[in-house]
Amino acid sequence: MTHRLVWDLLALQLLALLLGTQMPGAWLGSIEHSLHAPFPFSSLAHFVVFAGVGGVLVARPLAWPVGRVVLGPR
Repeated sequence: MTHRLVWDLLALQLLALLLGTQMPGAWLGSIEHSLHAPFPFSSLAHFVVFAGVGGVLVARPLAWPVGRVVLGPR
């Protein structure tokens, strides 16, 4: 991965997180209903986005130490 691609992926994931958390409840309910999900879809979406952000931050060329990604900057 190039440095630019990693930053673009990180920005895309953060944008998805921002849009997903600002989505009106009625839209979220209709999406979950149309997917026939047996559990709240937003929980899975949050897990996938945050795991993706963590994966991108640990991947090369950024390669932040795992402790910094998990515990935050010191």
